[in-house]
Amino acid sequence: MQAGTVALGTSTDDTDNYGTFSAQTLSSVTLNGITYDTSDLVQVTLTAWKGASVGQFLQYNNGPVTLDEAARRAFLETDWSGNTGIINPSTSAGSAGFNFNTPVKNIAGADMFLYEINSSTPDSFQITIDGTTVNVTGAEYGNSGTSTANADVINFSNAPSNLTNLLTNTTTSGSNNINQTIHGVGIDFSDFGIALGATVSSFTLNSSSSGATFDPVIIAAVPEPASLWLLSLAAVAMVVVKRRK
Repeated sequence: MQAGTVALGTSTDDTDNYGTFSAQTLSSVTLNGITYDTSDLVQVTLTAWKGASVGQFLQYNNGPVTLDEAARRAFLETDWSGNTGIINPSTSAGSAGFNFNTPVKNIAGADMFLYEINSSTPDSFQITIDGTTVNVTGAEYGNSGTSTANADVINFSNAPSNLTNLLTNTTTSGSNNINQTIHGVGIDFSDFGIALGATVSSFTLNSSSSGATFDPVIIAAVPEPASLWLLSLAAVAMVVVKRRK
């Protein structure tokens, strides 16, 4: 296990490192002993993609088959559901590229996390930051205690070879009633040689198994605690001003 990698299971498993789900939707995550609501977290923008299979999207049961670009991005970039996501990147290095929506500072402990789905042991993957690649194995995840509850897979006629294909090519209905466990893992930027206090703006992922069935349905990072405190203070100040008015 990498030194800074933590299993994100249920609160019963580890009260310092876990995620809380309402049905299949993540409502908060606790990392390094601090609980963050999803509104506090830093999400990502997808910048590159190479798919390993025709099945590339996981979506809600009986959802639409025809998806516009905004809907395709939303599956990974803006929603918090384990029932939706962009899935199955190839094993090629850097198959999936991401930018954090705001740079993320390396703090002590885990800095980002992701959830993937699998019916048994979760899939291994590789993550690269600033030229350093770390392999994360299935043993490093925790079990969230919830499942995808009969989600559906959306297919392409061919595996998308780039991001434009993923966002614009025609989709069709694929496998239905996917019911798999949602597994989570937290990742420490220090494992990539990033100094404490330095920021990270981007990273890449790729499947590291021959089956290339890694399904990163939720990806986000945590802000530094001081930034979170300042945001909370600003929110309180706004409430006070409104009440005075």
